Amino acid sequence: MIVVGCFAASEAAAWYLCAHPGSELAWYINLEIFRPFELARSGTSPLRELFGPASLGIALSLLGVIALMHRRQLRWGVALAANLSFVFAAFLAGSWSAVPGTTRSAALGGFAGTASGDHCLVIALLAVSFLSVAASHLAFLGRIVKEIGRPGVGRA
Repeated sequence: MIVVGCFAASEAAAWYLCAHPGSELAWYINLEIFRPFELARSGTSPLRELFGPASLGIALSLLGVIALMHRRQLRWGVALAANLSFVFAAFLAGSWSAVPGTTRSAALGGFAGTASGDHCLVIALLAVSFLSVAASHLAFLGRIVKEIGRPGVGRA
């Protein structure tokens, strides 16, 4: 849900920038906070098809569907959303890292990487989505083990 929420927030920030192109805050949010999403919108990104005029509505709808599935305790739906969020976060990280100058550097001496908002956002999205995928898989595995352990189940 965090990955979809971040996607919705980046789309809202892009919409705000289009509505107020002179706003320094809008430029800051789009270029500093949501830079990986801006790079994913570029013409060379494999994710560019996901971004468009209807993206904000789609992202908000997805948030609503995920919240409803969570509320109704539809485990398969929440697990599907977790897996798709991880795939999206992985593609976002790949799109972000493919841009020249974001992760590569040439130096004659030692190089200590710099921490930036880009790194923090991408790592956080990957970590949170991976944890949700792992939790959903462990929950399903636990349910399978519990079903197998019941008397009369799994024995021929």
